[in-house]
Amino acid sequence: MKNVLLYYNFSYPLGGGDILPLTFASWLHSRCNLTLAVDSEAGFRRALEAFGVPLDTERIKVAPLLPDGLGSRLHNSYWSFRRSTRLKRLAAKADICISAANVIDFGRPAHHFINMLSGVDHAFTAHSGIIRPKTSVKRFLVDEVIRPIVGMRSKKRIFADGRERFYSNSRYVHDRLTAFYGDFHDTIFYPPTTYEPEDSGETPPRDPMRVICLGRISPQKRITDIIDIVERSRALSGKDIKLTVAGPCGNGEYATRIKQIVEARAWITLVDGVFGRAKDDLLRSGRFAVHARRDEEFGIAVTEYLKAGLIPVVPDEGGSCEVVDRPELSYSTNEDAAAKLARLVSDSAFSETMQRHCQSRALEFSRGKFEERQNAILEKILV
Repeated sequence: MKNVLLYYNFSYPLGGGDILPLTFASWLHSRCNLTLAVDSEAGFRRALEAFGVPLDTERIKVAPLLPDGLGSRLHNSYWSFRRSTRLKRLAAKADICISAANVIDFGRPAHHFINMLSGVDHAFTAHSGIIRPKTSVKRFLVDEVIRPIVGMRSKKRIFADGRERFYSNSRYVHDRLTAFYGDFHDTIFYPPTTYEPEDSGETPPRDPMRVICLGRISPQKRITDIIDIVERSRALSGKDIKLTVAGPCGNGEYATRIKQIVEARAWITLVDGVFGRAKDDLLRSGRFAVHARRDEEFGIAVTEYLKAGLIPVVPDEGGSCEVVDRPELSYSTNEDAAAKLARLVSDSAFSETMQRHCQSRALEFSRGKFEERQNAILEKILV
């Protein structure tokens, strides 16, 4: 059996990104000698318990790279170097190295699964991806002077190495990485989406005028744009369209602003996060969804809308329009989005056509389809 090294950090708050390394480990641990390298062993145990992925931990070796409790805020260059050194020692004993956390220098050719552009390079936190001159000087010193001295490769050098293999989680991510680093060996690999509607035997009644927005109440989610779109659509259609926004609110400035907007509009309902059955009931209580984040790598929330039987209206950039894959449901401006939502609520024949398309797209992101893609990719890697 081959020796496989799989890396993922597990050091951030519990999130959907934790599922990919767990499902990889579940498939791999019966087919190879698997070492799972993690930044936080406690984070790994927490994720394993939360997501219930079948994994016999007695059959794998869990190798913590950093002290538990370090946290992302305390992470610095020293800890990066220490992690890199330990990871390379493990990689030297492995036949195959896989990173489920973006691009990692194993000191040898490896397989890198991309989940967040900003995790590849901080330059991607700016939508343009343009690096200012002062930053360019710092990058040059770090990438071309400091890193070679301590035996670490820059991301640019890893991408330029034709022996490395990459797996972007959307065509959008592939295009942005190619524009930044040039051509590299890449395969599009959509991540797992865990939500599946509950089979309770009864489908709750849908409100044909309800729009759903699910996600954290933060500027990144552009909730104010979603409210503006629905408000414009109400005026265009003359219909009593209602909006339900569900997500952890917090007490920050943006959350306070959203609460004030909601208080002034009787047609908006704000729910402070929903989970489990409550989330399922909410998603299946409406007819439409509006998404507004434009630089999203993939768009897991959009796949949830599709699976729940909603018709989502999404930006025409980022990964979400790739998930929906229908120009009639993607928009360039708020005015454009409002017009498309107004048509959906007013034109039943058009709405039914879009519904059938969304049902078809939902099948592409089912658990079964993901397992087919995962098994094919991992089998190819193990050869």
